[in-house]
Amino acid sequence: MKAVLINEWKIFKYYFLASVVGLALILLIFINNRGGDNRLLNYCIAIVSYTLRGQIVFGDKYSDMGNFLTIPVSINDYALGKIIRNIIVYVITSTAFFSLVIFKENITMEIIKRFIFYFLAIDFSLMSIFHIFFSKYKKSYIFIIYTLSVLLVGMPLLKYTKYLLNYKIIFIILSIALPVISVFVDYKFSSKLLKEDEIVWKQFYIMTLNL
Repeated sequence: MKAVLINEWKIFKYYFLASVVGLALILLIFINNRGGDNRLLNYCIAIVSYTLRGQIVFGDKYSDMGNFLTIPVSINDYALGKIIRNIIVYVITSTAFFSLVIFKENITMEIIKRFIFYFLAIDFSLMSIFHIFFSKYKKSYIFIIYTLSVLLVGMPLLKYTKYLLNYKIIFIILSIALPVISVFVDYKFSSKLLKEDEIVWKQFYIMTLNL
C-alpha cells in the first residue's frame, strides 16, 4: 500500500502542489477581505477544490495497475491505497469549504456548523459512491455527475438545515455513519472490480509473452 501511495505522489504531485498553492493564496485574500463581498473568492475556492478532486480522484484510470501486478502488492492493497489517497485529497480540499458559508447573512453560527457537518458527510459519501462507478466505467463524465449531485443536495441543505436542528442527534449519527459505510462499500466493490480488471490484464500479459 505504501508503494501505491508513493506512486500516486509521483503521478499527481504537480496537480496537488499547484492546487494547494492556489487554495492558500485564495484563502489569504479571503482573510484579508473578511469585511467585503467574498462570493467570487468562494467560487474560486470551490472551483480549485473540485478541479483537484476531478484530476486526482476521477482522473486516475488505473493505468498504473499493471506495474503493481508484477510485484508483491495485492489488489486489495492497491485499492486501499487509492481510497486513502482519495481521503487525503478530500480532507485537504474540504478545509476550504468552511469559508463558503461563514459570512452568509441571516444564518446563525449553530446553523452554519450543522450545515458544514452535514454537507461534508454527504459530499464525502457521494464521492465514495461515484468512485465505485468510476472504478467500473473509468469515464471522466462520472466526475461531472458527482459534482452536479453535490450541488443538488448541498443547495437545498443550506436552506433547510435550520429545520433539522430539532433532530440533530439523529443527523449527527447519520453524518458519522454514512462516510464510514461509504468507505467500506467503496473498498469492497472497487477491489472486486479491480480484481476483474486484474484477470483481464494477466490474460493480456500472457498473450503478449506468447507472441
